[in-house]
Amino acid sequence: MPRSTTADGNDPVTPGRPVLDRHGLFQDISEYLYRPRVLANEHNNYLFLRRLLKDARGFASHPVFRAGASDTAVLKPSELYYLGGSQAATLGGVASAVAADWTRAVLVVPPMNFSLLETRSVHWATFGPYRNAAYTDELERTLLFAIAQMLQDRAEPSGYVAHIISDPYPDTPLHEVLLVEAFGDYQVTNIATESEARSLGVHVWQPFLAPGRSPDLTPAWGLPAVPAAPFHGSVLVMWDFGRPAPPTENIAPPWSGSDPHGGPGSDPRARQMMSDFVQPNGAFVDVCNGGPCQSDVLD
Repeated sequence: MPRSTTADGNDPVTPGRPVLDRHGLFQDISEYLYRPRVLANEHNNYLFLRRLLKDARGFASHPVFRAGASDTAVLKPSELYYLGGSQAATLGGVASAVAADWTRAVLVVPPMNFSLLETRSVHWATFGPYRNAAYTDELERTLLFAIAQMLQDRAEPSGYVAHIISDPYPDTPLHEVLLVEAFGDYQVTNIATESEARSLGVHVWQPFLAPGRSPDLTPAWGLPAVPAAPFHGSVLVMWDFGRPAPPTENIAPPWSGSDPHGGPGSDPRARQMMSDFVQPNGAFVDVCNGGPCQSDVLD
């Protein structure tokens, strides 16, 4: 449990908000443990399993999850939220479309359409040669991406995005999502995140980027601006860690300094933004003083 919930099992006991936190691809165990632990200790989120977290007959009833002289549960079993990054943000879009246990989710650097993502990721340098050796014709390679995408639609947001914040599945509540993007992400291309944002129809925090940072004619084209903060609907927000703009071609960015992919989890203001969204009356809050969200945590 996070240290913010209780001091060595003694009073006072401050029950934490249950949050499902999932793991991304290509992360070692230290990466997985560090950022969720920091977020939990800063904002009193409790990370574990969903049904056992939410039902008062679950973890909250067990002595291991109770503390203090008053034998108080260290979590709030009536609440549950989702927070996932990278691959877990991809699967979080799927899960949030069908989940009846939570209605608010934070998806950090989420992609949609793996066929769009793959060759624009630095990881393609590892996997691409195997594909290229088996398929030497460029036309066949392009066709293979399209065919594979039809299979991937059943397990990624492209097959579910129409039912997350509108037109819910039967017996499923509407959900609100906060999409957190990292400019020039080396692993998840920005256009894959923005494709999901447009398909969802979320609002976007403006200014999206500082002038001159984006190669796009109209950055975040087609998305309505957040009218005012705090804002209780679904939002896309870009975080700029000073790395080069992503290529406009269908290629991976050149490696230059630290990867911004994990940046949102490293900046305390971004973590505050995430925490404020996963609350009973959660909302997108402006932690960037009315300007674009910029950070130097990677420098």
